[in-house]
Amino acid sequence: MAERRRPRLLIVDDHPDVARALARVFEFDADVVTDVSGADALRRIASGERFDLVLCDVMMPGMTGIELFDRTRAIDPGVAATFVFTTGGVAPEYAKPLAATGARCLYKPCDVKELKRLLAATGREGE
Repeated sequence: MAERRRPRLLIVDDHPDVARALARVFEFDADVVTDVSGADALRRIASGERFDLVLCDVMMPGMTGIELFDRTRAIDPGVAATFVFTTGGVAPEYAKPLAATGARCLYKPCDVKELKRLLAATGREGE
């Protein structure tokens, strides 16, 4: 039987308090990394860091979550496939691009049980 490993989770939200709150939800279940900008998250992904789940805010200054998703998909489609967007509401200009990603979207405040189900579904059996 393969040894279980802790999943790696990347939380990207331009509001540090939101990122910290989400990180606390997972602190006992995953190795959590938080970034408050799409550019910082993209640097991690471009450097080869792997994540089992990426929770990403849609509307952020500088680089939106959708732009981060598109750039991630060009670098590492495997990580892009783990994206779940979080949002307090989507401005009309983001609706079509968000739908085009094919990624799941959760509305804030996110249901903790749903977040835990998403993590459990990452298939984190030993490598």
